[in-house]
Amino acid sequence: AAENLSQMAKNLADIHPTEWMTAEQAAQYLGCESVKAFEKIAARERIPKHYLSARTPRYNRAELDTWLMDRRQEVRG
Repeated sequence: AAENLSQMAKNLADIHPTEWMTAEQAAQYLGCESVKAFEKIAARERIPKHYLSARTPRYNRAELDTWLMDRRQEVRG
C-alpha cells in the first residue's frame, strides 16, 4: 500500500509539477513575509497540505487560490 501511495504521489507530481509548491514557494506565492508566517496561517486557516514525499508537505496552487477567493468573499461579505 505504501509503495502504491508513493507511486501515486510521484505520478501527481510529474503530471503538474508547477501545481505543487513547497511551503517556501507557497509563502512567496501568497506574499507572506516569511515561511514561518505562512505556516502559522496555513495551520490556523486549515489550508490543506499534502505529502507527496515522506518528509516535505506540498501545497496545491488551486487549493491556495480557492482559499484566497473564499477569504476575499468573507472580507467583502
